Amino acid sequence: MLYGLLSIFVHIKVTNNTHTYTTMMKRFLYVALATFALGLIASCSGDNKKPDEPQKKEEGTRKYFSVQNFSKEKAFVYTEALGATQHGKSTTFSFPARKGQSLVFTVKFSATKDWFIAPAGLLPLFKEDGTPNTGDLTNLIAIWDANLFDASDRYRQKPPTSPVSLFWEKSSDYLAFTLSYDESTGMFTATLTNKTQPGKSWNGVFSPGVYSVKNADAQKDPYWMRTYQHYFAQNEPANPAFEEYILTGKPDKLLEQVKAETGISFVFSDPVIVVYQGEGHPIFKLGEKDRGQGIKELIQNGDVKKLKAALEQVKGVKAVYTNNIEVILQPEGAKIYYVIGLNNTNDWFLANIEPADGTQGNFTGTQLFDLGIAKDELPGAGAHQVLYGGKPQPESKPIQLVKTSYPIPSLDQVVEVWLKNAH
Repeated sequence: MLYGLLSIFVHIKVTNNTHTYTTMMKRFLYVALATFALGLIASCSGDNKKPDEPQKKEEGTRKYFSVQNFSKEKAFVYTEALGATQHGKSTTFSFPARKGQSLVFTVKFSATKDWFIAPAGLLPLFKEDGTPNTGDLTNLIAIWDANLFDASDRYRQKPPTSPVSLFWEKSSDYLAFTLSYDESTGMFTATLTNKTQPGKSWNGVFSPGVYSVKNADAQKDPYWMRTYQHYFAQNEPANPAFEEYILTGKPDKLLEQVKAETGISFVFSDPVIVVYQGEGHPIFKLGEKDRGQGIKELIQNGDVKKLKAALEQVKGVKAVYTNNIEVILQPEGAKIYYVIGLNNTNDWFLANIEPADGTQGNFTGTQLFDLGIAKDELPGAGAHQVLYGGKPQPESKPIQLVKTSYPIPSLDQVVEVWLKNAH
């Protein structure tokens, strides 16, 4: 800047021969000097500027929050026994199912030594367009041979060495099979009719049997070789439980074997974790209706944003976390609450009523809750569940603990939630 000022002065001095120019030179010089002085002052002022004050240190204990889902999908989501079918009579059985699931079942054909009735492959419960597979489906049912005897059909093989195989008899001569569907309940009803008649060939009772809803899509692989795994395996000798069933017509051991591979699994949303200093529960209250703050969206869509945003506005809430495993800060005296949506249900969630205090270890207060906004269906087998493309049927009830006839496993077999100090 000083160099520029001197240049102006020299230029004016050299070229000026009149009084007017002398006056102008003085004015220029005064302005330039003033500007230079102000610049120096500003520079000095900047050098003396106070440094930024250090940020206030966070107060509280840093902890890891962790959720572990112990539930695992099994071969079948639903299994029950079905009754015997007399000559000219029918038996019915009902079950829930969703898109992507199939039906398997078996009944002993008592007119034979070791023949039985079962679908020829996975029986699709929904068509490719998503509509239920209903009507006369007899053409999908076959007569099978357990091959427990030798070629003469007189002597038992001990143990069986010949594989279970399809027997090419026209099943419609002996039976009829239909499916119907109730949209309001999401339940199928199967009707098996015994068309055999006394005094005619191959007449006989259909023994009590076993049926299951299988977690496999018949549309993708209708002739999957392991269709009947845990019942029998096509092209393999009969297992002991199935052999006993075919020889005696009593399904007890077979039912036990299949039920061991039947169960409910859960699909978890990301948790929403709340650090809270205040009275009451910041997320919900047992016995009251849903507050509409986002638990519904968490359950049905796995969306944490609405609930997080709502809780951040609640008085006493210090922080809201939404990741599966998260380092959280717990100030002294603060309580920790969380909620986890079960995405393969209509309106169930996991949460703690009693808050976690400053200690570390497993949460002991985890419980299973019903939000009360949608009618219940079997988890993972509900045709109206959003996860599988359905639309839950609304209801309006207070939030309560889950009460159902479904065989729900104990929570220690489903989930573990814990806090651990972060170092």
